[in-house]
Amino acid sequence: MVAGLADQEIERELPMLEMLLHFQYDIRSVHRLRPGLCLLHYAKDNYFYTAGDQEFVRTDDSGAIRSITLLQGYAWRNDSRTGSRPLSAAQIADLIAEADQDAAAVRARLNGEYAILHLQADGSCLAFNDLLGIEHIYVCQRRGLTILANRVALAAHLAGDHDWDIPNLLWLPLVGYRIGEGTRSPQVRMMPQGAHIRIRDGQLAIREDPCFMVRDFPDRATLRNDDDLFERIVARGIDASLASLTATFDHDGPIVLPITGGKDSRLGLAFALQVFPVERLRLFTNGSDDHPDVIVGRMVAERLGLPHETRQPAPVRDTTQDANDLLRRLAIHAFQNDGMFGAWDLKAHPRAGNGVISAGFVGGVFKGYLPRPFHFDALPDPAQFIASHGPYDPLKLFRPGAREPFDQTLRERFANYCVCTNDYNDIPDLLHLKERLPNWFGGARRLDAYSNQVVNILNNEYLIKLAFALDYRERQQHVIHFRLLRQLAPQLLDVPFAAQSWNPELKRHGADPRIFREPVTAPPTTPLHGSWQYTINRNPDFRLQLRELFGAFPNSPIWDYLDRDALLAKLTQTDFSMQPLISLYGLCTVFMAVHAYWLPLKMAAQDGRPDPNIVRVRNPLTKDTYRLRGEQLEICQDVPDQPAIHSICTHLMTGSAPTKPAAAAPPIDNKVAPADEGYVDRVQGNIVTGWAWHPANPDARVQIDVIDPATGQWLDDFVADTFRGDLLRAGKGDGRYAFRYDLQRIRERLTGSVVAFRIKDSGFELKRSPVTLA
Repeated sequence: MVAGLADQEIERELPMLEMLLHFQYDIRSVHRLRPGLCLLHYAKDNYFYTAGDQEFVRTDDSGAIRSITLLQGYAWRNDSRTGSRPLSAAQIADLIAEADQDAAAVRARLNGEYAILHLQADGSCLAFNDLLGIEHIYVCQRRGLTILANRVALAAHLAGDHDWDIPNLLWLPLVGYRIGEGTRSPQVRMMPQGAHIRIRDGQLAIREDPCFMVRDFPDRATLRNDDDLFERIVARGIDASLASLTATFDHDGPIVLPITGGKDSRLGLAFALQVFPVERLRLFTNGSDDHPDVIVGRMVAERLGLPHETRQPAPVRDTTQDANDLLRRLAIHAFQNDGMFGAWDLKAHPRAGNGVISAGFVGGVFKGYLPRPFHFDALPDPAQFIASHGPYDPLKLFRPGAREPFDQTLRERFANYCVCTNDYNDIPDLLHLKERLPNWFGGARRLDAYSNQVVNILNNEYLIKLAFALDYRERQQHVIHFRLLRQLAPQLLDVPFAAQSWNPELKRHGADPRIFREPVTAPPTTPLHGSWQYTINRNPDFRLQLRELFGAFPNSPIWDYLDRDALLAKLTQTDFSMQPLISLYGLCTVFMAVHAYWLPLKMAAQDGRPDPNIVRVRNPLTKDTYRLRGEQLEICQDVPDQPAIHSICTHLMTGSAPTKPAAAAPPIDNKVAPADEGYVDRVQGNIVTGWAWHPANPDARVQIDVIDPATGQWLDDFVADTFRGDLLRAGKGDGRYAFRYDLQRIRERLTGSVVAFRIKDSGFELKRSPVTLA
């Protein structure tokens, strides 16, 4: 919605707005309710709704528009145990009318993840979202305009704000997600969690409700002394979760649910057992056969007699893309999320989809954010607190003094949390609720909502408020999970978990001693975390590409805060763990966005539909401009820099053609990668020794794949990083390129007696490989 822009200006801006969209829409609506007041709506079909269901226009007898209601996400009533259905925009408009436009009253009757805008012909407007703020609403007032949107780039463009809020974006490399309501644009803010927006007589007001998690709810003492009251609240929470299940799976076919080794998915399954015949349920787990999640998932399925599928991933920690492919994905990601969501959770979706996924992240609110025991007698120091359990500048890139404004912001937000509690020990869980949920998980929804609908069965107001009516120790003891499972599926209480177990303190809540089982752990050779993120440790070309990208902008405003030389030095190492990688990929998103290294790929519709992905994209390193049609790159005439808008207008052009979604980006340069070098020196018993290095990046350590030549199957990988003096004397860098590999690690999985050693990504096979085992 935009107020204050002339009709002819809206017409002029429409092509650019459509270029900035990150998905291909099925319908576009342009409503001009009166001069200077316009509503633009882009929607696509999804699992729950047709595009038309997401918009409702109410007219009078003459056909004049009285009001327009828009829905993003999904919503249903939370007070119906059976028969719950997704509510359309028309049904939500009726709820708003029944509640006399009281946002709190409407929200109290809904569950789901949604953003709702209700605009009337006289210009008055009501906008609100789900209680946790998973679906976002952004607001901007500038140049006489009032703008509400759920994509930052659209609001910033209409407001003429082409600056970047660098400090706000740098939360991504600092902690992994944004803190607060800031966005990539200095002029565009996110509506706070629990708030709603009202516009009357041209005046915009944001009504905040920062303590919604404790408002209108019994205090801890009352709840602890009244078990009947506790059970009544639990019953309301169960009812709301069952309503979510029946609304999500409103069909007669099989119901496919994820099951992991944790408590959230098990509780979601317990809810499903209450409303669906057991013969309709199907379970699956992602992972290798010896992963603890898979082992426990099979145990749960066997206990209930349910079918279970193990969905095998690609070889754990294997590289599935080369360096250019990875860089393309990062460039797509930077465009699709406006530079505000770190690439650790890479969401570069090439396809829109109409599926549904059941998730359990809200369960973290019930069971305590910190896994280890703690106790605070005073307000904890925010920087020390966050660093004790998660990323807080893990790469040590922030310049001296540059972190102080971030530390101060955290101190102020922690102090504001105290309005909602008189117990400092609630602050870790308030941080999770008020910052991580809307900014990390909500950030993911900017894209998930168009690729597939994600439904969290545990997400409802009653259980969230119940969690904060417990004290921090009871949350850490997982009291809510225990009591719900004991009531709904007691047969699952004694099935062990992966890498965790029930807290012994639950005996005070009547836990049977038999449920305290040893957790299922992984064999030493099974990585618990393995995905594309770790390929940076074994892909020297990818590290080299990133070094060139970061090094190509010596005057970047980002270096006012971060140490560029320290970053470039760190990109020669090969031992990044999870927290530094979260930070590094957060920085990649920010850097690519700020410097317009974007690949503006829209999530396109299903096969056979026209694709809007005909764009121009500029390589900021070579300054060449390319026309991108599907996967075809055509070099164009050079286009002058437009630094004031970061060249985005030169990157895009209109057009539509029946091509498949773009999956290419301009190459970083035209260099030919030098050949890798490496030898297997000898095999003695089970020990293989040798060396390998990458001459183009001598500071890097090379990752080597162990391959079964008979089947081509990947068996293992390792890093060649041991020092040998003869390599140094031979001019091989610093000499740290040798390896000593024990074949016992792969003997049981080898089909024959021959094994090969290849450098990851390049596929270069070490000389004197393959070797025959004794």
